[in-house]
This record gives sequence, C-alpha cells and structure tokens, in this order.
Amino acid sequence: MRGSVTLNELAETVLKIFYGGTGVPKKILPKHVSDRPREVKYAYCEHKVAEKLLGFKPKVKLSEGVNKMVDWARSIDKQSFVYLTSLELDHPNTPKTWKAKLI
Repeated sequence: MRGSVTLNELAETVLKIFYGGTGVPKKILPKHVSDRPREVKYAYCEHKVAEKLLGFKPKVKLSEGVNKMVDWARSIDKQSFVYLTSLELDHPNTPKTWKAKLI
C-alpha cells in the first residue's frame, strides 16, 4: 500500500470517485489560499506507531476507503454547510479564511 498522500492527491481522489472524473462543480474544486502565519509548511502523519504498539495494519487501499466514504455520504444525502458561530481563539493572526468565511 502506498505510504504518503498529499492533500491535493486526496482531494483529487475524492472528486474523481464522487463525480466520476468529470463535471465537478467549480464551487467544489479545492481553493488554495495564502499560508497562515507561522504555519508549518509540511506536516507528515503516519501510522507506524499504531502499527508497532497496537499491531494496526491498513486493510483497505485509499481508493477503496474513499469509495466507501462516498457511498456513505450519498446515503445520508446533502447536508447544509455550517460555519462555526464563534472562534474559540480570536486573535489578530487568526487566518483570514476563517474570519472572513472565505471557504
């Protein structure tokens, strides 16, 4: 199984499976925004510790898991998007995308 996947690759996989690779509404396409102040440029997550301590091993490929997720999402139908009504930590450096509700 593949070890690493970028967020862009994950988004592409989800959209391809959900929309069949064509006809993705423009408003659904990923929006790339400016970096947040002092944000880590690259972050990596992995399951090696879970594998070592718990004996965890992935049982499904990414595409299979996304297919199951898409099936589930379709089964619950459309849900309205809801912004958080207040920010837990309001600060001058709070990302503009959060404050102005840009995404």
